[in-house]
Amino acid sequence: VREAAKTFNIPLDLFIEDQPASDLRRRKDERRRYFVHVRTRLGATAIATGETLDDAAEEFLATLVSDHGPPLSGSPAEDVFARPLLPFSREECRAFLKDRGISFRPDPDALSLDTKEKKLRLLIVPLLRRHVESAVLQNVAAAASLTADSELFLARLVSAARSEVDWHARDG
Repeated sequence: VREAAKTFNIPLDLFIEDQPASDLRRRKDERRRYFVHVRTRLGATAIATGETLDDAAEEFLATLVSDHGPPLSGSPAEDVFARPLLPFSREECRAFLKDRGISFRPDPDALSLDTKEKKLRLLIVPLLRRHVESAVLQNVAAAASLTADSELFLARLVSAARSEVDWHARDG
């Protein structure tokens, strides 16, 4: 990753986890806090992630089967995180890298079956693709996007309603 960033003259700040956490949501929250800190330190306007269509769909499915409950949309639709790879599958991203002679570095921790989320990714999603619908992740990612848009709309609506109530309460 460092070598690719240097080759393409891309600023890089890596977050290396000391211990793999069993709760993937907690791990993601820790990474997000770290990257927001780096963004503030560097004065950057956004943080680009490597989240793909597969990742978004898998996160949405994991939320559906988890005991954590909402938010169903997974990642917030509007925040400081840019997701330039979101329209592309993991397979498309790997092919893009391979065509340019850039090696892909998989996360070895992602291959273990120690969490519900990883079992979903490694066992259930391949079964759905093979035996139910090959485009399952595209369809789930579209549902996740619609849910995120709906949550954002409702949050804005509630915020506007609260402002209206506060305004009327002040005027008494």
